[in-house]
Amino acid sequence: MKTLDMVNVPFNGGNRDGSTEQTAAILADPALAQQLAQQYLLRFGRVVTLQSEHTHNNQVACARLFMRVHDAMMQQMQASPSQPFLLIGGDHSIAMGTWSGVLDAAPDPDRVGLLWFDAHMDAHTFQTTPSGNLHGMPVAALLGADDPELGAFYPGRHHLSPDNLVLVGVRSYEAEERELLDRMGVAWYGVDQMKYPDAALAWIRPLWHRLRTQCDWIGISIDIDVIDPADAPGVSTPVANGLPANTLYRLLHWLMQQPECIGLEIDEYSPANDAMGKTRQVLLDLIGHAFTKP
Repeated sequence: MKTLDMVNVPFNGGNRDGSTEQTAAILADPALAQQLAQQYLLRFGRVVTLQSEHTHNNQVACARLFMRVHDAMMQQMQASPSQPFLLIGGDHSIAMGTWSGVLDAAPDPDRVGLLWFDAHMDAHTFQTTPSGNLHGMPVAALLGADDPELGAFYPGRHHLSPDNLVLVGVRSYEAEERELLDRMGVAWYGVDQMKYPDAALAWIRPLWHRLRTQCDWIGISIDIDVIDPADAPGVSTPVANGLPANTLYRLLHWLMQQPECIGLEIDEYSPANDAMGKTRQVLLDLIGHAFTKP
């Protein structure tokens, strides 16, 4: 039985819809732990739960939480750089804390890469966002987009190099997001290459090999809405024609075995939208496939 430590950030402050703040209760459910043990011979060990403060100023509360996530990830990477981490959100805005912490812990931040699985580009700024929701902005923040208001939420000293970021599974975005990513030279892809597990694996291997020629550390961030809603309906912003869950399991299992892979973030599980518990099982299977050895 393998013991798996975890950071949990049950947060919904970057999104006006959904129920991503409820993940702490889901992860604490003994039935989920029993399933994980029975199906994957995994058990949770040390669980660090980071929750937002309740203040009259949402901006301050968000910024403080992102800083706490940043500090937790810095400590994780400094203490156990060879042990891939697991972080469960929360909405995807917490990625500002997750990956800024990794960047600030890295011996060379210019050699940190990130594979971002998401139905959306998450590359808005406060100047372009139609919703004002922070969970649509973490990519722009990580890239250091020129927006002082967004920069006030960003807790790190370093930003991702655009050459070291790859978005996968994108199928919903606004023109302003695409303009930002294209201008900065960020690679992004839809799902056409990844409808079937074997084809997806054959496609992603050379992409990973390219990343590792320029990166010593590579992380994986998953917004569950990258998966087709037929397989994972329990998300805040579902988008049709997504990645089949079985394909993502296969990809994740291979990716997490690579020596450059430093950890996994899984965000945007919304239990209130998961009436039949289907996405809860997907969350469990993502964890299981990621941390079970071949």
